[in-house]
Amino acid sequence: MSAFMDDSFLEDRHDSIVHIPRDLPVSSEIVGNSEVKFLFINSNSAIYKTIFTFIKDFAFLFLTPKEIEILKGFSVDKRRVEWVMGRICIKSLLLHCMGWKQGFHRIEILKGESGEPLVVLKQNGFKIYQPSYFVSLSHRNGSCVSALSKNPVGIDLEIAENLDNSMMEDYFDCREKDLLDSLPSHLVNFNIPLGWSMKESVLKVLKLGLSVSPKSVTIESIDPDYMTALLKYEHQQEFECKFIIEHPYIISISSMR
Repeated sequence: MSAFMDDSFLEDRHDSIVHIPRDLPVSSEIVGNSEVKFLFINSNSAIYKTIFTFIKDFAFLFLTPKEIEILKGFSVDKRRVEWVMGRICIKSLLLHCMGWKQGFHRIEILKGESGEPLVVLKQNGFKIYQPSYFVSLSHRNGSCVSALSKNPVGIDLEIAENLDNSMMEDYFDCREKDLLDSLPSHLVNFNIPLGWSMKESVLKVLKLGLSVSPKSVTIESIDPDYMTALLKYEHQQEFECKFIIEHPYIISISSMR
C-alpha cells in the first residue's frame, strides 16, 4: 500500500535528503519591477510522472514533521497527491535558486493568514530563518506552478477553454468585456479564463484571494504581442501581469509596477 494510503508508513520517516532531477524547467520573467522565477510541472510531463512514481511510496522524505501531520488530515488520495506535489513544486524552485544546498525536508511550507504559502528553513526541527523570498502556488487538474521573487508575486494556473459568456457578468465590467472580446483569435476563444487568471494572480499579490469581489481588480489594457497586461486594484494600485499559454493551460504572473 502506498504512503498516501497508509498513514503509519509516514511515521517511519528518516532524515534522508531527496534528490529530484536538477534540470527542472525553471523559467524567468521580468514582471513589473521584479524578476520572477517560476516552475511549471505539467501532469502530462515526464518530470511529473517521475516525481509521482517516487512520492507514491516516499512522500515523507519530502516533508517536515509538521507537513506530515497536515498530510494525514487529507482523506482523499487525489487531494493528498496534489498537496504533496505543490510542496515539491515550491521546494524544488527554492532549491534551484539556492543552488541545491538544502534538503527538501529542511524547507517547510506553511499557510499564511490569507492562505498564501510561507517558507521556513529548518535544521534539527528548529526554525533557522524565513527566507526573504515571496512565493506563490497554483494547482489545476493535477498540474501545478510555483513562483518566487524578492518582491510580492502572484501566480495562477487555469485551463484554456471556452466558457459560457454568462460568467462575464460576474467577473468583468463592460469595458473589460470589450477589451477581452477584441483579443486576437488565438486568445479570444478562452478570454474568460484568461481575464480571470490575470485578476486572481493580482489578488494573490495582495493576499486577498476571494475575500473581495473580482471586480475590485480591473484590466486596464492588454498587449497580446508581448503577452502582458496592466491591471489596477480599486482603480489605484497598478500591477503588471505576464501571461503564458502552455496548452491547455494559462499561466498568469503578476507583480506591482
